Amino acid sequence: MTRKLLVLTLATGLALAAAPVALAQETSGYKAMAEHYEAIRQALLNDNTQGIAAHAESISQAAETLREDFDFATASIPVDRSADCLAILPEIQNGAALLAAAGTLHEARDMFGELSKTMVKYRQMLTKPESVVAYCSMAEEVWIQPKGELVSD
Repeated sequence: MTRKLLVLTLATGLALAAAPVALAQETSGYKAMAEHYEAIRQALLNDNTQGIAAHAESISQAAETLREDFDFATASIPVDRSADCLAILPEIQNGAALLAAAGTLHEARDMFGELSKTMVKYRQMLTKPESVVAYCSMAEEVWIQPKGELVSD
């Protein structure tokens, strides 16, 4: 009896310990996409395409998941922007899929630029953005990057 109680107590404790991690991972649909977006941005800054397809596929999957089970709180947007957010999620999915299929560094940069335009639209809806929108006047492109960092390349 004591052993069963100990096993049950340990199992309950492990489940409760894992709960905050699961909740943290599900708190923001945007954040799930933004982490992969930043990894792609960093790869492109280093003239590297390695890992871009996998990150782009993760963005597409996160957008699909958010769209299928949409909740404005999970999307981190005000409730009155729900329709706008739902409208751009397929664009994010499509842009990420095109980026995942890019065969060259040049194509990846072009597709990243297109994805960035839609990600910026989403970011502008956020209640508390943790990033900034940057603009390159030479390339006439926008992108998102962490606050405090200004990379114009």
